[in-house]
Amino acid sequence: MLKKNTIIIILSILYILHTMPFLGFRYPPALYAILIIALFFIFISTEGLKSVLKILPIFLIPLLDVFISTKTTLSFFQGISGFLQDLILPLLAIYIIRRNDVKTGKILLLIYIGINFITCITTYWGNLMFPGASRELATGGFSNTTMYLVYSNLNIGGFSFCYTIVLYAIFLIGTIKNREYIKVRHWFFVFVIIYLIAICMVVLVTEYTTALLMLVAVLLLFFIKRNFKLKYIIALGCFALISFYVFKPLIVDVLHVASENIQSDSVSHRLYDLSLSLDGKLTTEGSDLDTREEGYTKSLKTFIKTPFGTWNFNNIGGHSYFFDALSKYGIFGLILLIITIAKLYSIYMKPLNGHFIYGYTFVALLLFVAMGFVNPHLFTDVIMFVVPVYSFVLKSTTFNNTQNHKHQSRLINI
Repeated sequence: MLKKNTIIIILSILYILHTMPFLGFRYPPALYAILIIALFFIFISTEGLKSVLKILPIFLIPLLDVFISTKTTLSFFQGISGFLQDLILPLLAIYIIRRNDVKTGKILLLIYIGINFITCITTYWGNLMFPGASRELATGGFSNTTMYLVYSNLNIGGFSFCYTIVLYAIFLIGTIKNREYIKVRHWFFVFVIIYLIAICMVVLVTEYTTALLMLVAVLLLFFIKRNFKLKYIIALGCFALISFYVFKPLIVDVLHVASENIQSDSVSHRLYDLSLSLDGKLTTEGSDLDTREEGYTKSLKTFIKTPFGTWNFNNIGGHSYFFDALSKYGIFGLILLIITIAKLYSIYMKPLNGHFIYGYTFVALLLFVAMGFVNPHLFTDVIMFVVPVYSFVLKSTTFNNTQNHKHQSRLINI
């Protein structure tokens, strides 16, 4: 008879394997839904309903979206299944940490990271074979085409994958810069470096310009202090804003030169339009930048016109999670957004204060919020699963630094 912990590990591995495109589209939808529901109720039975209620405020907007978007019973249950899917990895992190199960944490984290790394490699080669494949995967209705099957068989990551790996890069850099404090095998740091290089190559080849610009900003972490706190981040942010306005003409020139030398036509056009916009000039006709701006403006105008929300999807721009939430739910949506960010900080960031990973986690939260402004989805897996489990696994590592050792038992507030 299998032990309950063994069953949870097996089901969790099956769930994590679904994140791999090559395997994910092979899961029968009904079986995957059963897997999600089974894990959800197992976690409730082991951790109690309080665990769900603690993280639920972070997901209130997606939950409301299910209720206002579904028109049939079938679509409602499909929406609930999708909502529960977002809760599985955060609940898995809670399960691992509360049980102080370092071994399970290491196993599942290595599997999760390993799958992500493999997908980086296959996504890179897939986009070389089929330029723009990752962008096509983000196109509405593309999942019904033959090329979707081709890309999935090649294990090519799409929109969510390409933005999520930018968040991974933050912690890879933090690990590299703090290698003196972490006693792990030499091969691990070699892997971390290769992993970071792979992420850079993937972001370059997948033609997501916003992700590319965010990755460039993340790589600047190599040039600041190894360990830093909130005050340092605020000071750095102020310095960055001042520098942006002072060196704006230079930035425009750099973007213009980059647009002329980059191989991807898609990225080249976007960088060129961005340089024109920053220079106060009109962008090219039909530019992606104009489309995004129109989407943001549409949502904001709806919010101003209907401050208590429309409670439907009819007047959203579809390009920003935050602005669309304001359009749908008005002032109530604004309150929910503030609660979301506050909860993420209080549960996953604040307890790490004093640990070397804190500064990098806060940078990840800032980038997470930025992604919410420029994209229609939030990518919670990194902050709500990778960060807490990685921090917990570090708890079992012997530190050379006594200050880090002092804080290793206070890693997460769950």
